[in-house]
Amino acid sequence: MKKLLLAFLGFIVFTFGYAQSVSKDRICFQFINQFGSSIKPDKVEITDNEGNTFQLFTDYCFDYYSTPNYAFAIIISDVNYYDYEKTYYFPIPETDTIVLGNIITMTKFFIKSETPILTDDEIKHLRNFFSESKYGYNSLTVQINVGKYNVSEFQSSIVQIFDLYLRDLLPKNLHNSIEFSIGLKNNDLDNVFYLFEGLHCK
Repeated sequence: MKKLLLAFLGFIVFTFGYAQSVSKDRICFQFINQFGSSIKPDKVEITDNEGNTFQLFTDYCFDYYSTPNYAFAIIISDVNYYDYEKTYYFPIPETDTIVLGNIITMTKFFIKSETPILTDDEIKHLRNFFSESKYGYNSLTVQINVGKYNVSEFQSSIVQIFDLYLRDLLPKNLHNSIEFSIGLKNNDLDNVFYLFEGLHCK
């Protein structure tokens, strides 16, 4: 009877001691895009080395039992960013900032004009193209076929295009460098063609 009682007490002490030694910890994630803006990915999934899977939603924090052999992977998917995966091993930090790279796409379009001066409708058309991108164009090349006009007559139009380009970018908190280039080409056409080629984030 005495041995049975000691064994039972030993089991209680072992169980209680083990439960006390395994603490519950938390890690919180912050997600930003390559421009430094805070974002909320569509799907954030946690898979640990014990075969458990968890979804993180608006609260991007994860509670886990902290043991030296515990590890987990965070898997992030979003239509606007490249898929991302990272594995965490002991010791696990309290917070982590994850940068998601934007998917870059190319857009080409043109504006046909009768004169070197852009009309209000043509400026509106151009502004609509620039505003299509959620994060703005970070590279824009404009090839102008000047037609029968002199190259010097396009100065005001070039300034307008550049101003529209910057106006579209600055409200989107673009922190990295931007590229802008203009090419002018003489030809015998009656009309003027503005050919645009832009790289922007999906």
